[in-house]
Amino acid sequence: QVQEYMKQKAEREAAREEELKLQKMAKEREIARLRALQQRQQDLQAEMDEINAQRIQDEVEREWRKKEREAAKKKAEEDIAMKKARELQIQDRRRMQALEIAREKKEFESVLKVQIESAEKTKLENLKKKNVS
Repeated sequence: QVQEYMKQKAEREAAREEELKLQKMAKEREIARLRALQQRQQDLQAEMDEINAQRIQDEVEREWRKKEREAAKKKAEEDIAMKKARELQIQDRRRMQALEIAREKKEFESVLKVQIESAEKTKLENLKKKNVS
């Protein structure tokens, strides 16, 4: 009876140890499964972070290119406006010079006419004096 009791006790102990061993293995499998799941989640998060970082970088580059295009367009427009302004200045200067030349020519012709008339008058007076004498 004692031997039977000891045998049953040993069998119960072995069964209990086997059960604990199975529980431990199941727990280790669950931990491994959870670790793998966690690793997949981390990998997925890293991939999402990389995608977001690339999207942000692309947006920044797009914005930079847009600003560069706008700056180039603005500079081209300013260059055109400056060229037009310079052309207008040149035209105004030429117009003013032409007006000044015309005014000086008119003044010269007027002075010349007065001088010619004065010279003819003096010549006539000299002729009259000669004829009178």
